[in-house]
Amino acid sequence: MRLTFDVIMEIKIQKGETSFLAFSSILAMATCSILGLLLLFSSCKTPIQKDGPLVENVTATENNGGDSLTKAHLIVSFFSRGAGIDYNAYKNLLLAINEHNAMNKTTLVFSSNNWGREGEKDLCFPVQNTPNFDAFIAKVKMELDSNQNVHLLYNEVCRNTK
Repeated sequence: MRLTFDVIMEIKIQKGETSFLAFSSILAMATCSILGLLLLFSSCKTPIQKDGPLVENVTATENNGGDSLTKAHLIVSFFSRGAGIDYNAYKNLLLAINEHNAMNKTTLVFSSNNWGREGEKDLCFPVQNTPNFDAFIAKVKMELDSNQNVHLLYNEVCRNTK
């Protein structure tokens, strides 16, 4: 018959042979179990934004939804690898939209399509957009092309989220 550590400790405790070693080993096992459970439940949380909207007063025409057959000149896709999207990159894109609108006295047209559980979204900029749109694309490419959680797609069909 094979005796495990728990069985041996139980036999010693029943015989009245309690010792500091027995108590400390039981306490250590309980502590490890509790810490393991805490680690398990806290390891995969997505970042939660508690400060209100990312950027206020975005002066752009945003069409939520979007047609599944509409081709976009530029699609900026924010995706997640298990920890939510890069909200700083998203915020910087919205700031770049505001800057472009202010400098050119115009309004960029885009649609925002949410498609994931962790905040994944596509911003689709249609082919018919504002003057100096190529300069905007160059700026976005310079700022976001190296980001590992952002894909830049050109002349593709927007994702349908309906």
